[in-house]
Amino acid sequence: MKSSLRKLAEPEPTEPEPTEPEPTESPFENCADVRGAEQAPIYPDHPRWNPGLDRDGDGVACE
Repeated sequence: MKSSLRKLAEPEPTEPEPTEPEPTESPFENCADVRGAEQAPIYPDHPRWNPGLDRDGDGVACE
């Protein structure tokens, strides 16, 4: 009796789908934008920090 086992084809290795980079938002242009986004005040670690909004240079913008 012959065995009729067939070797199954191994799947081709696939590369992971490239992912779209997260869109980065530009820094706030003015304090009205910051307040409109309900994020005032903002600090230098904020992703949309704009040093031009920190008028007195204390590290806090749109106080």
